Amino acid sequence: MSKQVAANKYRRYSPSKLVTAISMVQSGAMSKKKAAMTFGIPRTTLIDKLSGKAPMGSNPGKQCVLTVAEERVLVDYIKLMSSIGYPLKRQELCYEVKKVLDHDGRKTPFKDNLPGKHWYQLFSKRHPELCERTAMALGHQRSLINFEMVEGWFSGLTSYLKQEVSDWKALINDPRRMFNADESGFPLSVTNGKVLTEKGVRHVYQVCTSNKTQITVLVCFNAYGNYVSPLIVYPGDRFRDSGIHEFDEAIYGHTSSGWMDSELFVEFLKHLNEFVINRNIPKPIMLLVDGHSTHMSFDAAHYCFSNGIILYCLLANATHVLQPCDVGFFSPMKAAWKKEVKTWQLENLGQALTKKHFPGVFKKAWLKVAKIENAIHGFQKCGLFPLNPNNIDLTKLNPSKAISHTITSESGEQIGDDKDVAVKVTGDAEVDSVQLNNTSEMSTSSNMITSLDVTTDDMNTCISTDNMNTSSQISTDADEKINHLQGIHKPTANITDITDISSGNQAPGPSYVKQSRDTVSESFSLLAVPEVKKKRSANTLRKRLPKALSGKEALRMLQEKENAKKADELAKQKRKEEREAKKAKKLEEKELKRIQREENKKKRVQSRLVKHNQSHNKKRSKTNESESSESSEDDFENPLIMDSDDDCNEELICPGCQSDEGSSEEWIRCTACSRRWHITCTGDAVLFEIPTSQINNYPFHCEFCV
Repeated sequence: MSKQVAANKYRRYSPSKLVTAISMVQSGAMSKKKAAMTFGIPRTTLIDKLSGKAPMGSNPGKQCVLTVAEERVLVDYIKLMSSIGYPLKRQELCYEVKKVLDHDGRKTPFKDNLPGKHWYQLFSKRHPELCERTAMALGHQRSLINFEMVEGWFSGLTSYLKQEVSDWKALINDPRRMFNADESGFPLSVTNGKVLTEKGVRHVYQVCTSNKTQITVLVCFNAYGNYVSPLIVYPGDRFRDSGIHEFDEAIYGHTSSGWMDSELFVEFLKHLNEFVINRNIPKPIMLLVDGHSTHMSFDAAHYCFSNGIILYCLLANATHVLQPCDVGFFSPMKAAWKKEVKTWQLENLGQALTKKHFPGVFKKAWLKVAKIENAIHGFQKCGLFPLNPNNIDLTKLNPSKAISHTITSESGEQIGDDKDVAVKVTGDAEVDSVQLNNTSEMSTSSNMITSLDVTTDDMNTCISTDNMNTSSQISTDADEKINHLQGIHKPTANITDITDISSGNQAPGPSYVKQSRDTVSESFSLLAVPEVKKKRSANTLRKRLPKALSGKEALRMLQEKENAKKADELAKQKRKEEREAKKAKKLEEKELKRIQREENKKKRVQSRLVKHNQSHNKKRSKTNESESSESSEDDFENPLIMDSDDDCNEELICPGCQSDEGSSEEWIRCTACSRRWHITCTGDAVLFEIPTSQINNYPFHCEFCV
């Protein structure tokens, strides 16, 4: 018999038939043999179920490492981590199970208690409600957005329209007057996902351009499905013909960085105003934008105020929830862009996609995505048309909440005497205690129900056990208020009912107990849940602009900001001029001091020379004619004394230190004026490197002759 035939023959009866057959045998209405034949159940199976050898609900085959209740706890844990924005990968899940098994101390077939690929495959098969998905990146600030903040933004928008717009009801009920604009970058180099290739190939390449440039495109449409021509922003200080003839309908601009700036946004507002006039759309219109600095300039606000455009800012860090461009347009547009780039590369092998080819390729993707249904869908999913905050996708706000785990028994048994279990919720949502409702009676009066409270604020969780019997159950019920905000009602997932644990069955290990299918080990309290820490408050408070950027209050604040900016620039320029003048004055004073020092130095040297010459002349006048020849002979023998017609060349004193001390090896004579100097007083570094025997041959010039 083939495996396929054996698989088809195996267990052709349903669990309900098995329960009915057992009840008929236990009541005496049928014999075991007749019940087996009537319900199509093997007789041995009935005998095993009646004798307790194979308990009801147990599966044939080898027992799993984790019990049914523990796997349900693990499934709830996976759902919890995914809902709060910290989903687990396959390997991370296996390491969490390893941590539980290491602490529990039970015997496992896993190497180092680490489950492998086979365990994960069987675990996924047993729990088909789980699947692997590619997680989208969500910024930390975005994860803090909750429904109260979104509802407050809608309330503020309604209040502003009531105060400032006379026909505000006609405005919010006319889809032609509700606009949204946003920018996004489209890279010239795109890569697709998995591709087909030969099995076993080590390197799989995809040829694309090496240019990492992104072209910024501003998209604007209204809730009626009318699209304004896209604004394509090229990087560079000079604008060149970069294939603009391939998409004549588009608007083109350029900035040094390639991103939107305030001046270019004002130019786009002019095109938007022309679009509204040509379409005969009543004014005022509403333009919803994010809080980027390029949208919050005085020029943009003043132009909108003068031309009947209500420029209103969306809730900060909530564009993934409230911006129609992000919700309904950019995702299919990016997918279409990648597809068109791939098509272009196949049609132009050996060429690289550049800025010149961008308009033509972008136009093909634009015509496929810029449809009426995408615009309408984006405004509906953001709750902007019709204006209703309950229409937004509240599942995007789940990371702002902490999922609470309440404790009940698997059969819904009553827990204590009307006990309430407190539910902890992070963020702005506040909930009261949730009372556990129970329907059935307790089968054993000695059973104790213990709790496992897993929240993001309190990680110290445990399961306490009684000396006799212990029952524990974990459910993923969110509190009533969170369910009301989300608009969904999650059914209680009853999980565990820990069976009797006698003290004699304890095995070595931190918390090991004899496992049954409904047992939950206390080691599951080690499952890691991120702790939400309180954000440190800022030391200074910044005055924020109102959401209505084209309103009178925002115009006043922007005007003050512009005036303050100009005043700061003038003050900065004045301080710069003062610094430069002070620096120039300081340099001038420094130069004057240097010149004064040089003059004083020359005067001192001349004064010393004059005094020395006077004293030397007095000494020479006292000598006799008879002694002059003898002294001349002595001077000839002594190289320190030499005759000269110049009185200065006959000096015996060093002009540098005004001393005549030292041996002949310490002196050198100037080649030009014949003055004698100490080698150490010359300041010439070359003299210190010349041997003593060659110093007299060196062409030395003193400071008076240089």
